[in-house]
Amino acid sequence: MEMTQVETGQGVAHLKKQRKIQKYDFRRTRRLSKVQREGLQTVTQSFSKLVYTYFSTLFRFPIEVNLDSIDEIEYSQYVESRPVPDCIWTFKTGLSGDLGILNMDSDMIFIIVDRLFGGNGRSRVTARPTTQIEKNIMRRVVDRIFQMWDQSWQNFVEIESKQKSYETKPFLVQMVSPNDPVINIIFNIKIMDDDFRLNFCIPLAVLEPLVNYIVEQSSNKKDLKKVDARDVQMIKSTLLKAEIPFIVCLGKMKISLKDFMNLEEGDVVRIDQDIRKPLFALVHDKPKFMVTPGLSNNRRAVKVIDECHEEEYNVGE
Repeated sequence: MEMTQVETGQGVAHLKKQRKIQKYDFRRTRRLSKVQREGLQTVTQSFSKLVYTYFSTLFRFPIEVNLDSIDEIEYSQYVESRPVPDCIWTFKTGLSGDLGILNMDSDMIFIIVDRLFGGNGRSRVTARPTTQIEKNIMRRVVDRIFQMWDQSWQNFVEIESKQKSYETKPFLVQMVSPNDPVINIIFNIKIMDDDFRLNFCIPLAVLEPLVNYIVEQSSNKKDLKKVDARDVQMIKSTLLKAEIPFIVCLGKMKISLKDFMNLEEGDVVRIDQDIRKPLFALVHDKPKFMVTPGLSNNRRAVKVIDECHEEEYNVGE
């Protein structure tokens, strides 16, 4: 009995170690459903790939772009989490025209500017406010980022994001009231051995309708997959009636352009086909079958004897 009790106790302890307990704040309930969050992750992953392609071309050395987290927080928490000075671009979001925020680490901005001016992109600058020249240079980069953001949504809904202003102090940006919920989307960008952050902060009231478009599109696609068996049979019978070109190649040869230009009626051109070997049958100019020639009801015909591969057809070329 004692051994059983010990083993049982160890088993309970083992289960307690495996169990993952997550804290839940009842004052800040999650409003995005699991389906909405999955839809938003689809968009952000698409955005990550576009940013990776753009920055890989810009820096021309190894980088990584990954979605770090999607957090539902109050706007005041977002403001308190940002450093001063910061690099913040406000923009008009999607269909509503309300404000959203894009911000990047200042160290990353200095690397981008250095690279665009022909540097090696490895210089390090002490945290400071950006100059007017750096702002103008980054405006083009940020415009491109917004284009990629819009492009990542285009499979679900057409949106157009445009820059509005630039700020270095987060508390000066009056996007929504301090207690309003926002979605903070954080991307981790690794350049060489350094990690940087790119954030989108968008009011939940603005982002929620856009995410609903994704949910609706996904449910419509699932409905389309439920095709009636009769519809499948009708499509199949229609496709089987489609006509395709079926050509039999009697042989091939190479001829000089001069000889070709001098060909006249009655000239004989010898091809490389042995009369004792089967011919090639082509479908849409691609060899598919080996056939032998003959007659059927006093008409020329071929008999399919085997399948063939394109490599066999191209032998000798």
